[in-house]
Amino acid sequence: MKKIREFAHEQGFEVQAAVSDFSRCYADKENTIIVNYNGDLFKCTTRDFMREKREGLLHQKES
Repeated sequence: MKKIREFAHEQGFEVQAAVSDFSRCYADKENTIIVNYNGDLFKCTTRDFMREKREGLLHQKES
């Protein structure tokens, strides 16, 4: 990655540091989760968002 960034910089491109942990999904990172429109929680956007595959559910706090 470093060589690619250096090459791009040499070619006149503005280069920002890239995340290079090579995780299969950005949501696999610790403390990251996907919140679906209905409050279902998933670990990755590539899931098929079936209720049976969710990690959890957000709901309103009862007062």
